[in-house]
Amino acid sequence: MDINVLKFGGTCVATAESIAAITQLVDRSARERDTIVVVSALRGVTDDLLDAADAESPSAAEAIVDGLHARHVDLAGELGIDAGARAGYARHVDATLDGLRASLELYANGGAKDTRDAILATGERLAAPLVALACASAGRDARAVDASTVLVTDDCFGAARPDLAASEHSLLRRVFMDGVFTGTVPVVTGFIGRTRDGRTTTFGRNGSDLTAAVVASLVEARQLVYFKDVDGILQADPRLVDDPGVVERLSYDEASDLASVGVQPIHPHALGSLRDGSTSVEFRNAFNPEHPGTVIRHADDDAPASIKTVVATGDVRLVTIELDGSQSSGQLPAFGRALSTATKLDPSLVTIGAGGAEPAATFLTQAAHADAIVHALTTDAGCRLKSFQAPRDVVAAAIVGDGVWRDATIVGRAVDALTRLGVSVHAMTRSPNACALRFIVEGLSAKEAAEALYPLTAA
Repeated sequence: MDINVLKFGGTCVATAESIAAITQLVDRSARERDTIVVVSALRGVTDDLLDAADAESPSAAEAIVDGLHARHVDLAGELGIDAGARAGYARHVDATLDGLRASLELYANGGAKDTRDAILATGERLAAPLVALACASAGRDARAVDASTVLVTDDCFGAARPDLAASEHSLLRRVFMDGVFTGTVPVVTGFIGRTRDGRTTTFGRNGSDLTAAVVASLVEARQLVYFKDVDGILQADPRLVDDPGVVERLSYDEASDLASVGVQPIHPHALGSLRDGSTSVEFRNAFNPEHPGTVIRHADDDAPASIKTVVATGDVRLVTIELDGSQSSGQLPAFGRALSTATKLDPSLVTIGAGGAEPAATFLTQAAHADAIVHALTTDAGCRLKSFQAPRDVVAAAIVGDGVWRDATIVGRAVDALTRLGVSVHAMTRSPNACALRFIVEGLSAKEAAEALYPLTAA
């Protein structure tokens, strides 16, 4: 359909100046064709909500809630929204934060994961009406749409997956039959949905990207643009490599695998619903909109293998365990039980190696989860832990590009670039779509690894 979907991240809705800038982008798009906007919470708000949920006292949580109230109401004033609309938004903020307080109290008294999701959904529910009012104040009629009224999900709270079939009817009815497109731009809350029984769910970090992709898929949009605060997907982390270039094009598999190796330009499941459609997907800079950014398209099977981008992170650990393989009849094998236990704590966990006379394995896990995984394995009798090594600090460095793992020359250059620094490569792992090859090394920093690999993007 002749529709644009524009997604704006938290940095794009952080200040009055940034919101004013995106209203111009919305107006430009709406002049060309019907437009749907998806927004994240204001920058930092989701972290504030996490802090409130985990606050040590009610007073500490209330201080955070008060700060959220002041920030959003003050921002409405800075945007020059007229007094009547501003008063209406202030009432919305009051009501939304009253609901937040109730959820915080319930969560503090043993509330389940669905209560935590209700807490975390607050940021988007405050941001979408604010952006809609800003668009209206700039001359483009807009209307906030709570995604929980149109997107149905499973009940995996904190990492929910949309049910496209169940969502299609409610979304299309809201967009078309209810007349949202009578010259009005829908501003949809990213990140959130609802179960079939009406409980709020969230999609996890970068979940608004998934919202935008699902909306674009269901309305068969012509274009989906992810607006960030950089010129596109970069060839390396600018905190590690000076002035990295912008990747002009990535395949769907390459973009998805970036998330699997520690970089998240997009939610790892976002592109799945768009692979078979005709929607154009782009990553662009909201504050430098003339830059062409990065285009996502289907892979060119005839193109030679090349490294599009490099990744390095030191925020990972290796956990090596040895298990007693004897299990009574009817119980899960020791290794399977251990892997299941570890993956529940870190869904991104990667098995580096397994096998031997006794079931043994080495896991690559996020540093924040390493100690919890060891504790879980040592306290779960069903895992039959025989011994373990203390989590080891490592760097996971990766090269990303269609076909890189099959090209011995490219792999050899990457290994050589790392070993020239005087370290050994302990292991290599391949990403789910085989577009990224990750190297596990010790004895150097993430910055050193990234700087060593980055010149290969020009080869």
